[in-house]
Amino acid sequence: MHFLGAAIGGDLNFSGGMFGGKIGISLNFNRSNIAGSVFLGKEFRAESGVFFANAMIGRGVECSGGSFGNVQEGSEFEGISLCFDGAKISGHVLLNEKFSATGAVRLIGAQIGDTLDCSAGNFNNESEYSLIFERARIEGSVYLKDKFETKADIVLSSAEIGVHLDLSGASVLGKIDANNAIIKREFRLVELKKEISNANFQHMKCGSLLDDKESWGENNNINGFTYQSLGQKADFAPKFRIGWLEKQARDEGSYRPQPWRQLQKTLKAMGHDAEARAIGIAHEEFRYANRIVGQLPPKPTLYDKLSAPLTRGLHRIYGALAGYGYKPLKLVLFSVGVWFFCSWVYWFSALAGYLGPTNPIVFQNPKYGYKEKNCIYERQEFCISVPLDNWYWLPSLPAEYTTFSPMAYSLDLILPLVDLGQEKDWGVLVPTPKKVPVEEIFHFSWGHILRLIVWFEILWGWVASLMLVAVISGLVRNTRDDE
Repeated sequence: MHFLGAAIGGDLNFSGGMFGGKIGISLNFNRSNIAGSVFLGKEFRAESGVFFANAMIGRGVECSGGSFGNVQEGSEFEGISLCFDGAKISGHVLLNEKFSATGAVRLIGAQIGDTLDCSAGNFNNESEYSLIFERARIEGSVYLKDKFETKADIVLSSAEIGVHLDLSGASVLGKIDANNAIIKREFRLVELKKEISNANFQHMKCGSLLDDKESWGENNNINGFTYQSLGQKADFAPKFRIGWLEKQARDEGSYRPQPWRQLQKTLKAMGHDAEARAIGIAHEEFRYANRIVGQLPPKPTLYDKLSAPLTRGLHRIYGALAGYGYKPLKLVLFSVGVWFFCSWVYWFSALAGYLGPTNPIVFQNPKYGYKEKNCIYERQEFCISVPLDNWYWLPSLPAEYTTFSPMAYSLDLILPLVDLGQEKDWGVLVPTPKKVPVEEIFHFSWGHILRLIVWFEILWGWVASLMLVAVISGLVRNTRDDE
């Protein structure tokens, strides 16, 4: 039956009707103008497709309980059960409550003034697509929940949904293509009967994402997928979120950082700073494990080959010392540990007479008598001259001279821009160097080792300070960027 371009001043009610047409189209209302609602429910039966392409419908469409066949092979409309392509529907579209379609339901480019409800609808057809509302504009929500079933693919690429897209409890065995779709409020993907795999959410936008770990499968493309927040009942656990990101679709050799940064930005904006830091650290670990850090260009030069291992090594050290900038307190704690350890070494070394004053006013004072001590080797020139009493507790040292303090001396070394007077007035007593370098190596004394410890602490202080400044500067910059 064909009603092309028909004008109907009220409702169109075919509820309970039965229409044949296995070869062609059962009902054709393309380009029609219907002032009221369209009723195709209550055991409505159509053996072939029903078409309302480019139709104008003043109210809603109700197909609840209707059963729709599909256009058979040999037609340009093959595989279509229900078509509202380009239609303008002022009210809702109900394809729920025992709705059944053996072919594709199409609403490509349609404009719907209210809700598209497919809850508990049966779309278990054998065609490639089950529901297509590509480029559709839907003012209300889209409900594909509560025992919604489909074996074929769902396409909503470039669609715009004014409220929610809800797949709670759905059973989707096919793929979902939501490329460039816009959901102004919440995208709900919870309690699915089967996890979503091989879906395309590339460049999709939604106000909020409500999901759970049972709903996400493998190889989903979420590159460019943006959301302002996670739903109130969403799982914030870093373990789940990291697993979700690691399972995203990724071509061999490609790297997609946007999903990691999007989640981190969202968690931080919601006040989940600890979770955001965990995602940031996991992202760096992921980059290292997949050899993104130190990755060689297609035609690497000798410099690239030599610098790549160094870059990976420094990246690893940065992670161990400062958690890749997300845990700067680790660097402070390491520095405190170095400070205390070196203080302990300097204390025992001072007691053994391996630290002495570098100020000539002190050690050239005629009040001090000297004796030879700590002659580690038989040759006399390796002996260290120390005062009769240890420099550390020398009673005859005048009060105006700087006394040695192991902890202050260590702190003076580790803080590059701080002068406590200890490093300037005290130093390690090292034997005179030998003319032959090899002989110097084989006559390594504790004084030499102590000097290396001093150099290490000085270098540590500079490196740790510069690293801490870089981390703090980065945190400040990131905060400003978020604002």
